[in-house]
Amino acid sequence: MQNSIRPTPSSILLILSVMCLMIPSSIFVQGSPRSTCLRSCHLCQQMYGDHFQGHLCAHTCIKLRGRVIPDCTNFPSIAPYLDLSNLVEENSGP
Repeated sequence: MQNSIRPTPSSILLILSVMCLMIPSSIFVQGSPRSTCLRSCHLCQQMYGDHFQGHLCAHTCIKLRGRVIPDCTNFPSIAPYLDLSNLVEENSGP
């Protein structure tokens, strides 16, 4: 007599369920380009404070539908939103 192991439907279902749980949820839920852009504007606002015009960045995200996402560490991508005039005033001193 030969012993053979046959998977039962419940064991197959259990294995498939575990595999589905192991897949990261980020594959199923991705942010829209617009929301990614808005989050980036918020992050830059936190990094640069009053020197960053977050409202202008957010307005651009909405207007362009997130096609241009600002990178807080890339000066050319955030230059339109930086207000460096008060830095010049602080550094000029008396």
